[in-house]
Amino acid sequence: MPLRNTHHIELSTYNRDQTFDPDSLDDQPLPTQSLSNKAQLQPNYRDNGKWFDAPTNDESRTEHRRLLSNGFGSLQKSSWFGLSTKTMHRLSHFLHVFLALLHFVLLGIFARHLEHRTILPITDSNDMLTTVLSASLQAFYTIYTAILVTITQRLGVLRSLERKQKLTALHDSSNAWTGIGSSLLGLWHQARLPASAAGTTFAICITLYLGCVMVLHVASSTVMQLQTFNNTIVGPVATSVAWPNASVDLLQGGGMDWTNVDYSWAAVRTMSFNMDGLAGSTVYDTVPDDAGVGSATVDATTVGFRCGLIPNSNLSTTANGIKYLIDPDLSNVPFQASALYPDQVHFLDTISGMVSSCQDGCVNVSSAPPVWPGVYNVFMISSKLASLADDSAFVNHMNWMYQERVGSPANASIATYFVGCSMYLNSSKADISAHDNNLQSTPPTSYTNQWQDIATLPSANISSGWVFNALRNSPSSTLTTQQLNFGSQNSDETSYTLSLLDLNLMKQLGVTAQSTTGQEKPPDPSFELSPRQLESALSNLAAGLMWTAGQVNEGGFQRAVGETLVTQQVLMWRLNINLAPLLFALFASLIMLGVEIFITGFSTPTSAVDSTGILEILWLSDRLPPLREGVRNVSEPTTDNLRAAGMVDVCIADEIRKEESELRRRV
Repeated sequence: MPLRNTHHIELSTYNRDQTFDPDSLDDQPLPTQSLSNKAQLQPNYRDNGKWFDAPTNDESRTEHRRLLSNGFGSLQKSSWFGLSTKTMHRLSHFLHVFLALLHFVLLGIFARHLEHRTILPITDSNDMLTTVLSASLQAFYTIYTAILVTITQRLGVLRSLERKQKLTALHDSSNAWTGIGSSLLGLWHQARLPASAAGTTFAICITLYLGCVMVLHVASSTVMQLQTFNNTIVGPVATSVAWPNASVDLLQGGGMDWTNVDYSWAAVRTMSFNMDGLAGSTVYDTVPDDAGVGSATVDATTVGFRCGLIPNSNLSTTANGIKYLIDPDLSNVPFQASALYPDQVHFLDTISGMVSSCQDGCVNVSSAPPVWPGVYNVFMISSKLASLADDSAFVNHMNWMYQERVGSPANASIATYFVGCSMYLNSSKADISAHDNNLQSTPPTSYTNQWQDIATLPSANISSGWVFNALRNSPSSTLTTQQLNFGSQNSDETSYTLSLLDLNLMKQLGVTAQSTTGQEKPPDPSFELSPRQLESALSNLAAGLMWTAGQVNEGGFQRAVGETLVTQQVLMWRLNINLAPLLFALFASLIMLGVEIFITGFSTPTSAVDSTGILEILWLSDRLPPLREGVRNVSEPTTDNLRAAGMVDVCIADEIRKEESELRRRV
């Protein structure tokens, strides 16, 4: 409630050491000059005669004293943001313990690298995550330590006010909370003029506390970071299907240009070329380059052949060339063939075509003979046969005419054999390297170890008509064999040029074909051929042709797109805890906890003053004369002079309690 009849005292003319009766002011006139014509100066009443302004009647004086008394009570029960001093004291301990425990938890997470489970993709939409994480950590530590410093400072000041110490020590500890620079400056002053051992200890603790706060600020942005790493994931990738499906027509009329395919395959064999998707007789699907790490499982198709000798064949030499009949007679008409030089393999396109057309029954003979199931390709061979004790049922002797430099033309006998081959396919799953498409394991393939009659071989139900088309349409090579005309006594010659695929097949067998002039005697066969060798060479040739057909732009087929799972390494972010900054933060939080306990203690201070700002100092100096008396005689208010003058023992809290007790007694 408003106070009545109060006077405004002129401070410039008033002697503060004068003793007078407060009631005598009612009869004095108002001063002509005053501090303010509106403000009411209402200091507490004291019995030492200090200046005051009192109400003119007992009712107002009583009300005024009640307000002053209640003012002390409200100060003792002051709160910060609605929290009592006791609550803030407990909160300070809790926050410091929580910060230390938080760093222990992070250390435990680091020991097991549990933070690495937090994985984020690197995309354009989250490229700011590193900055956000660093700023968030720094903001958290800044706000958290600001709260800690505020609470610890206030509780530390309250405890300093409760403790009897030098006035200079109180000044140093209060001033140290201004910042790390002020605390270091205070230590320097303490070194020059120590106030007390306790004061120096408190100044060191405050400096250490603020130094730890600075360490937390520095380490905050690097305690956790987003680290790039190669993450291993299993995901689907597209595959290029190597073997065509049943809807693709591989015959010549289906759009396939086997002549172009044969040319391309012969060129690939003569140069260093990336042949991903082909390994021997196996054709397999491929994945894009660097599709992943480890292995990928894809579809693979292994080509195999079964080859057997054709018995009861007949070969004769006439004036028009070589004629041969094969049992069973497929056309009742002898086929004409070219003569073979020793150690050669020729594909017989005419008889192969006839055999192929008779797979479902022959139509050019009076009675349909049995057909060798699956046999689409017939070859004539002029090398020795391995593991064949009796070849009488299979061998045919062909005359080779030659003209030496001196003498008449002569004949040489060359042993030849007819071999029929059927193809089979083995579809399986294969593991390839997801990095470079290399086949890691080759599917097993079985071959025939000994020569057998073609009729005793297992039946094949896989059509190899496309192999027949590829061999029949093979372009010619540059290698030619020549011999004299049959039935002629002159030097006229006939020649036969090997096809590219015949030449390639012989190279795979290890046979080096030679050109002849018809003027030298044929040598004896030097190469011994086994069925395993022929089947393997044919399998590799057929697989290579199919692989090439899927690679060429013209004359081949369009490869389908499949899918498989591969293990991929993707560059991603993961949360990573840095040990060095974490240890600095951990030690700093532990030191702060110990210093906080030392500064604030475990008892709750109850001082009426909770800070040492300018307003609080003015308030204290007005009510506590000893505070003024210590510095009254300092002529030059330098820091050194004031610190020297403050070397008196005081206990602010006790002085305030005495003042309050005296006031309550008078009230």
